[in-house]
Amino acid sequence: MIYKKGSSIKINGIFTCDFKDSKNNIIELKDIQRSFTFLIKGSDIINTNLSYNINDLEKIEDWIKKPINSRDKTKSQIPKLSVQFIEQYITDGVLSKELTNSLKELYNRKIYKGGVIDSYSKLLNSPYEILVKSIFNIEKQKNKNTNHLFPKLFKKHISNKSAFISFESNKVVKGKSGVYFFTFNDRLTYVGKSSNFQNEYNGYKSGRVNNSFPNNNGTRGKINMKIAEKASMKIKSTNIKWYNLPIDNTNIDNIFDNLKKNGVDIKNTFKNINPKLDFFETLIMSKIDEEKWNIDKGGFENLIKI
Repeated sequence: MIYKKGSSIKINGIFTCDFKDSKNNIIELKDIQRSFTFLIKGSDIINTNLSYNINDLEKIEDWIKKPINSRDKTKSQIPKLSVQFIEQYITDGVLSKELTNSLKELYNRKIYKGGVIDSYSKLLNSPYEILVKSIFNIEKQKNKNTNHLFPKLFKKHISNKSAFISFESNKVVKGKSGVYFFTFNDRLTYVGKSSNFQNEYNGYKSGRVNNSFPNNNGTRGKINMKIAEKASMKIKSTNIKWYNLPIDNTNIDNIFDNLKKNGVDIKNTFKNINPKLDFFETLIMSKIDEEKWNIDKGGFENLIKI
């Protein structure tokens, strides 16, 4: 779907699921009562005026060379690494000579502060970022390809080609819930739901490796990297936009109230935690027609036909 700023969104559909009453019995509704028309006016769709500075782009290779900026302790992350992998560098609580030398070298290069890390206990109580950079430093000195290290040392999504960026936005209303979407070249690429748009914004804005490392496993970090990927391709910032759609500005209440008037028990019929928000998300997801950043299809994928 090509989305133009200020355009309204209108979606016609029909519920295909079994409706249940308060006693969990299936009830029949006429087709006309199964049909719905979702509408949100263009004036209620908030253009957040997303922007970013290409100079803020940080590639993973650049990050490896910078002083550490995280506090997450090695001891909380090292149990997640495979024994076979970590034994290349640490055996029975003893650091290998290679790792010891690498840690000393990073200290001399002012990658970390506080004294040279020369024991396993010191390493465990230091930021995990130090261990990661030390291992990359070892492999680089051997002139080895470091691609294999990313899935072992990081959570998923991060690779040797990853980049991170800090972006700015306004008109993100604190406390407002609903659905948001990103567009690339005015086409929907990602849809998400939120109980608080401001929290989402804070998460995406801090999705850089410096702030979320090493747990860049979630949606926010992934989308931050997607935006950075587009920026690194020297695409103008105006081509990536972020819109917020507050749920209280839609007619979803009317759609669900109509079901309720016909004896449908919402909690028994739709097992989702927040059925209205999931319904809203699924409808907007149905409009993605090109580059898809979403992993799932929304909570109502098999319950409605659009």
